[in-house]
Amino acid sequence: MSIDTILSQHKAWLDKATAALASRNVATSDLTAPLQAKQQLVDKLSARIDDLTRQKAAAVSRYDSAIADAKGLQAKLQQDLKATSTLLQPVLTPDKPPASPQPPT
Repeated sequence: MSIDTILSQHKAWLDKATAALASRNVATSDLTAPLQAKQQLVDKLSARIDDLTRQKAAAVSRYDSAIADAKGLQAKLQQDLKATSTLLQPVLTPDKPPASPQPPT
């Protein structure tokens, strides 16, 4: 095989490859597919962010409700404690110490 034969075969292959590439029609959908895929991912992420934001708001609301309930119970117990200690005050701290018995005279 001579160099001229190799070069002519190579030229024929290049011409055939060039013709195949030149005649290929690229569809618009082929060009926009990556953009559409990215847009779908952006849409999915937006929906996920919205969902997580709603979940966060619901969790915060539950915590706020639990805190309010605990504060209400704490205030009630403090009132009960104050009322009970007011009632027991005379028993717990008498005004005068008990008098010692006096011997009969």
